[in-house]
Amino acid sequence: TPSPLTPLGAKGLGEGNTMSAPVVIANAVTDALKPFNVSIDQLPLTPDRVWSKIHHQNAVKI
Repeated sequence: TPSPLTPLGAKGLGEGNTMSAPVVIANAVTDALKPFNVSIDQLPLTPDRVWSKIHHQNAVKI
């Protein structure tokens, strides 16, 4: 059905897919760090955040 909110009745389609890439990357990093019992639970995924998670997990084991 046409959208009543736009002059041509068009609906946006491609914008929603741009949000999945960061989640897929975070899941891949979580999978890679699973043997070390490290879980990524916050975005954006920055080197400092990943390092902090790894460092915190290692400190807990000591």
